[in-house]
Amino acid sequence: MILMRAQHDRPIVCMALATLMSVVMSVSALAEDIGCAIEPSRHVKLSTAVEGVLASVKVQRGDRVREGDVVALLESSVEQAAEKLADGRATLHAQIDARQARLKSAGRKLKRTEELVDKNFVSLEEVEDAQTEFEVAERNLQEAIESQQLAKLDLVRAKEQLALRVIRSPINGIVVETFLSGGEFAQGQPIMEMVAIDPLHVEVLLPLSMYGQITDTSVGIVTPEAPLTGEYPAKVAIIDKVVDAASGTYGVRLLLPNPEFALPAGIECEVRFDHGE
Repeated sequence: MILMRAQHDRPIVCMALATLMSVVMSVSALAEDIGCAIEPSRHVKLSTAVEGVLASVKVQRGDRVREGDVVALLESSVEQAAEKLADGRATLHAQIDARQARLKSAGRKLKRTEELVDKNFVSLEEVEDAQTEFEVAERNLQEAIESQQLAKLDLVRAKEQLALRVIRSPINGIVVETFLSGGEFAQGQPIMEMVAIDPLHVEVLLPLSMYGQITDTSVGIVTPEAPLTGEYPAKVAIIDKVVDAASGTYGVRLLLPNPEFALPAGIECEVRFDHGE
């Protein structure tokens, strides 16, 4: 009877052992160092929205730039002159002041005429003329105000056109290469190439057998290739939902903070995923 029960329970024991072996192998795989690559988080070939002659390129290969820094200038003498002209028109108040004075004068004249017509000193025709003069003065003032509003809008346009001649860095990063220099004509082609290396992207290919073991809360410990040293924690950012059938692998991207630019991009590395127990 005991022998029969042991034989009956044997498949269950085998299944339990197989499950335990699978868990041990998974934990072992997670603890191993896996090959990876450290890449820039952004790669930008910077060009200009408008064509023109480059007045200057203010950076060179290897320079560190911050978002918003001026890295190049297009020749902009015409745009600068247009901006000054628009600014002058937008800030002139003489025409408005003159028409306000004319409106006040027409208003006083209308008031006097209305008072005199009650005493039969002026005719109704003179009152109508004064009323018309007042209304014309009102329209002239409104026209002057609208003209100044249009001048202010024209100033905004002139400033925007001038701003297009100033080329700024869209990222915090490093200049990799410059393709044009001052005096050359920029017409759609890149002026320079730059990369963002804070944070860095750590790209890892994992076997399908590890699918589901890495989650968006996992942390990878990254070790860069020699002669660089140290271990750097990186958080999982992307887990591919498509597996490459040919190789039986899927990709995982980790974000590696690099605020002091201590690590370069474009190097090999190893990563292990720390899951505690």
